Amino acid sequence: MLNARFDVNYELRNYTDDPTDGDSAFANYHHFVFLSRASSFDPVYFSAEIVDLSFFAIGVREKVSEDWSLKAEIGKILVPFGAEPLFHHNYGGLAGFDNEVIPNVWAQYGLAAQARYGYADGSVRIDAYAMQGYELGAADGVVSLRTDFSSAGDAKIAAGARLSASYGPATFYYSFLLSPLGFDRRLVAQALDATLFGIPGVPVLEDMRLSVGALRADTVGGDAPNSYEFADYLELEYRPTCWLSFRYRGGLHTVDNREGLFYDSDRKGAGDGSAHTLAAAATWEGLTFQLSHTWRLEKATELDNDFLRFTVSYDL
Repeated sequence: MLNARFDVNYELRNYTDDPTDGDSAFANYHHFVFLSRASSFDPVYFSAEIVDLSFFAIGVREKVSEDWSLKAEIGKILVPFGAEPLFHHNYGGLAGFDNEVIPNVWAQYGLAAQARYGYADGSVRIDAYAMQGYELGAADGVVSLRTDFSSAGDAKIAAGARLSASYGPATFYYSFLLSPLGFDRRLVAQALDATLFGIPGVPVLEDMRLSVGALRADTVGGDAPNSYEFADYLELEYRPTCWLSFRYRGGLHTVDNREGLFYDSDRKGAGDGSAHTLAAAATWEGLTFQLSHTWRLEKATELDNDFLRFTVSYDL
């Protein structure tokens, strides 16, 4: 099976409050082409993004009984951390290629295994994995979940798991990742996510989707002080018809904290702030038109970095 997604974006950027002062440009475009061999009758499957090999994996699966199924895969795997695969993570209130917390496409060389138990109204699933992990450039450095992966020649092996449970329209996730960083330090990252896909039979609410989540990544051990990064999000979508949707997404992001659960006011800096987005989208036969506005609010010095975006995307 061959699938693809293409988009082009026209943007107004680098302003606060007044978009007439912004920079106008066709700022970017993105393209993915997916190839998969995943017939339900075939125990061996393959999937890949074939433009730049963002990810690729070959796997096997086995239906043990009517309720239990097992799966294992190896390659450049999509890391099972958080509620969404590929580039749909919302931590910090920014999604896709705007996200500043984790990679746009979180895929690393490794292997993964999954066990799933299905029942009448839902399922329970556990994903376990090992992958190329993170490393620090200096003993007192702050690790970036987005970029600071270890080199292929001196790979740090990270391990993690994700537990998910669904019942009716609700799904809950707990994610965990442990990675050595060098200098006798280690990364401990955890996330909680939940998604509610409407309440059937209740007017208005049955057309809404609510997603919430939070991530905390602690850098601990060694001689340097412990520190952590925190990011959360809330996303609410209303779909009055099958082709029209309205969405709000917001979230907080803080880095290099040492005190508190999610924010250390004594270490306030340029990397601390929140993002808030309002969007409207219309879809017709795989073609989507979306208009969105994002406000970015810094806790230290306010920057001129709000942006307005018009996106045309096509999925096939």
